[in-house]
Amino acid sequence: MFGYSMGIHVRQGLTGGRSILLHGRSVPAMIGSAGGSMQMILKTKAYFIMFALISAVAVAGCGTAQTQEAPVKDVKIVKVLYQADNSKAFIPQITGMKDEQLQAKINGNLKAAILALKNQPANSSLHGDFAVSFYNGNLLGVHFSGNSFTPGVAHPNKIDCGIHIDLTNGKVYPIGDLFKPGADFEKRIKALCAATDSSYRLKIDGLMEKWTNAMFTSSWTGGDRAFLLAAKSMRVYSIPSYAVGPISGYNVPYADLIEIINKDGELWKKLTSQENRAITVTAE
Repeated sequence: MFGYSMGIHVRQGLTGGRSILLHGRSVPAMIGSAGGSMQMILKTKAYFIMFALISAVAVAGCGTAQTQEAPVKDVKIVKVLYQADNSKAFIPQITGMKDEQLQAKINGNLKAAILALKNQPANSSLHGDFAVSFYNGNLLGVHFSGNSFTPGVAHPNKIDCGIHIDLTNGKVYPIGDLFKPGADFEKRIKALCAATDSSYRLKIDGLMEKWTNAMFTSSWTGGDRAFLLAAKSMRVYSIPSYAVGPISGYNVPYADLIEIINKDGELWKKLTSQENRAITVTAE
């Protein structure tokens, strides 16, 4: 049961007395008479039972120390409708995590990241919905699309943004966290897209079709560097015109960026830690 022998052996001592070997430990034996033999047997049984109990506790203790907690399998995302100041937007909220404090932090950061997409004027409204773009248990990617309207303005601003959050600590990652410190990833990505325009270019139904590399290059900068992470590549795109909306952009393989990717960084580690898989999304 415990992976080793429970053998008991009797040996003759140098002085004529006998002792019992219980897993290498010598236990005195009383064998001088029939009564002594009975006493020896009783003591032997007592030592055997005690040793067995101690061994069982020790083995159970070691097993507990070495077992890691299994990942929570019933984690899911709930679509929560945010309605305030004429806004109507669906916000992703995680449920089912064992660590309720971490879950609350993640949900707060997800809500804050989406509400930050609203136009700056206080009377602006936000409308939109989201889809899960990536999930592997450690990293969640959310693709939010919609618009924000400010009274007095001719048209609403189109919104299309990827939000990537660490499910182990609640951090929302900017694109720069994927690359080595000091790496000019913007320049490298733009150069790759220009050189391989036809092979990297994406075509997504419903988005602007007649866009050019020059439009991407001039608009994919600063806070407008939209991106969506996938298992083997990343989509980079932008919104050249808030009236017209986003362009489909490019699909850039990580293999073509590996020289500047920070493989020791937390984002890359979480991205590659497990396989991308589905997660249940339900309405509130």
